[in-house]
Amino acid sequence: MVDEVLRARFLAMVEQEMAVVAAERGVALDDTLRDHVRRSLGRVAARRALQACHILTIEGRGYHQWFLPSAAS
Repeated sequence: MVDEVLRARFLAMVEQEMAVVAAERGVALDDTLRDHVRRSLGRVAARRALQACHILTIEGRGYHQWFLPSAAS
């Protein structure tokens, strides 16, 4: 289960990374951005945010997902 603090941190990180990825690719995040380009940027931004928030670690071709301890534990 993801708590509200981690969720808010993750969403803020995705938004920040979207701007970074867009700048790296030389595109502006505005209404003229095509949907497929926005989705592509979003996938990269989400992956980076997952790694930055220590939710997902990607190494090589595989990945390792970190599960938060459940409330039942």
